[in-house]
Amino acid sequence: MRTVSAVVPALVLLLAAHTLTLPAQSPTGVGPENLPPPDAEPADMSKPVQVFILMGQSNMLGFGDVASLANVVRDKQRFTHLMDDAGNWTTRRDVRNVRVMHANGRMTEHVNDWLTVSGKNFGPEIGFGHIMGEVLDAPVLVLKACIGNRALGWDLLPPGTEDYEYEGQTIPGYQGSRDPSKRPKGSWYAGKQYDDDTDCVREVLAHLPKYYPGARRYEIAGFVWWQGHKDQKAEWAVRYEQNFVQLIKSLRHDFDAPDAPFVCATIGFGGRGMSAHALTVAEAQLAVSDPRKYPEFAGNVATVDARPFWRGGGAHYGGNPETYMEVGNGLGWAMAALLENARPGGAVRRLVDEDELDGGLRSVFAALVDERFAQAAAGLEPYLAAGSQEDAAQIAHARQLAGHLDEIVGAALAGLQGLADRGDLFALQSALDEQQRKLGGVAAFDAAHAKHTALLGTDAAAEELAAGAAWQSLLARKDRLKLAAWHGQLDKFQAEHSGTFAAREATGELAGIDQEVRATIAAIDARGALGDVHGKFTAVAEAKDRFDRIPAFDEAESRWNDEFRDQEVKNAFYAGKTYTEVFADLADLDERQRELVAKNAEITAPRARQKAEEKAQALYLRKLAPLATRLEKLAASRGASCYYGKAAATAVDVYHKSGETNLHDPLAK
Repeated sequence: MRTVSAVVPALVLLLAAHTLTLPAQSPTGVGPENLPPPDAEPADMSKPVQVFILMGQSNMLGFGDVASLANVVRDKQRFTHLMDDAGNWTTRRDVRNVRVMHANGRMTEHVNDWLTVSGKNFGPEIGFGHIMGEVLDAPVLVLKACIGNRALGWDLLPPGTEDYEYEGQTIPGYQGSRDPSKRPKGSWYAGKQYDDDTDCVREVLAHLPKYYPGARRYEIAGFVWWQGHKDQKAEWAVRYEQNFVQLIKSLRHDFDAPDAPFVCATIGFGGRGMSAHALTVAEAQLAVSDPRKYPEFAGNVATVDARPFWRGGGAHYGGNPETYMEVGNGLGWAMAALLENARPGGAVRRLVDEDELDGGLRSVFAALVDERFAQAAAGLEPYLAAGSQEDAAQIAHARQLAGHLDEIVGAALAGLQGLADRGDLFALQSALDEQQRKLGGVAAFDAAHAKHTALLGTDAAAEELAAGAAWQSLLARKDRLKLAAWHGQLDKFQAEHSGTFAAREATGELAGIDQEVRATIAAIDARGALGDVHGKFTAVAEAKDRFDRIPAFDEAESRWNDEFRDQEVKNAFYAGKTYTEVFADLADLDERQRELVAKNAEITAPRARQKAEEKAQALYLRKLAPLATRLEKLAASRGASCYYGKAAATAVDVYHKSGETNLHDPLAK
């Protein structure tokens, strides 16, 4: 392991806020494909584990052919760090490779080992993980949570996405909840895979030592995304960019990592000949790393253009191992660059060797590291002036440093212009003040500063600035307000500051709340449609705690209250209550039985243990019988036409067929 700056090549510098386009003949274009062979040394466990969360669909899952990869390493001498001289796959003892998946209502563990090539197939985690292990002097956990055949436009929709209209039909936004108890039950919903995958990540992190032996703490170091094939439906493709921006924000929010780097590989199907909806998706993935469109992502989001890696083979690239390694390496070097950019002076330290600079350029170098950019610009002038008498090597270094300064200024100007174009003048004013402290005195910045200052001095800007200040003040009170009060404040703010950028932000907040209310109402009504009256009205009571006094919910609650006045509805509710209580009692009984079985297993004398086990089983069956009797009575009183009566009858039938030893809830998911 080495520090980032010791390994990341200078060409990565340009990756800070732009798309990384990688030539077909090289897996990265900015970093070596053959790394030093990994040693057998473990990581320094005094440092927190650096967790990289990998998500996407089937290509992130991995269809690279391992048998073919062996031939690539041996015959083509590519990715030689993957195999030792004896032809065995190497293993990194400082990088843990974990792959989990949500299936059948729970997390399933597929890989939990040190990073190595194994099995029949692999994904981008191999290339990515080796690079992270090489550039980071800390333990690394590559944590992949994904499943195939999932669309960002439906399955992976993140919190905050909203309903929208497309050709006369309403396409739903996120329908789930960050709170698992409040999610729709019994069916797939928009955003379910996002909920499932992030739940899996949380479960791994909650049991970190199981997945990284010896680990005591961790940091979310970055996010990696490779997905898009499933989104080639018109209504999803046109929304991909907006959904993708929200995905980045939601993942950072949900894992409390607001500054964590995010790298993405585009879909590559068809290579440069890509067209139709696939091209729409790829262009959306490229757009998020454009600082002119998304200044907030400058330097912390990067896109790897995977189209040059296309070698045919359909949706899974024919399992071509070079494609999967090239994508993994591209993502790895992209992440390394973003991590290095986050270090003070990291980019300029990669660019030139300070020891090769003369005294004047060393001062420029120090000014760039310390972000004294006007001083750096002034120090470069003698070297760049026409007819300079400086040494040719020093002039070349000066041009490198000047190019770096131009990149910094250009990114800052693009960010400022992006805020101006969006109409967010309050943020523009703050950003302008911040950049003035860093870049004031640099000619190109001073010109832009004058232009934006003039814009901010207009009467129209004064209204925008006042609205922006009021919006920030309102946001500061958000966490202290109940949801209904927050909803009301947003309504009021919209009316008072109509037409401003801040009012549009308030509209977005309102839309998110209203979408959550609509999804909750739909989920509650869906329970009622199934006949689960008890579940429906229990959910109503739970939802009331959150949504009470929000008009749309109050209207629905009034309708539900009218329904509950019907005696048959009340009877069904109390039947469900009885049914639920029976299986709650069964859960308690089963838990006590498990504890007793575990205790009896510690008895060393065989006959004594057998006697204790027989006694425990007899006691269990005696207590099981009254629960079955309660269900028999429920089935008899409610009949097969009732949701709970039918379920109770099914449970009792299974109970008798099992010899009165097994009672199971047929409604359990």
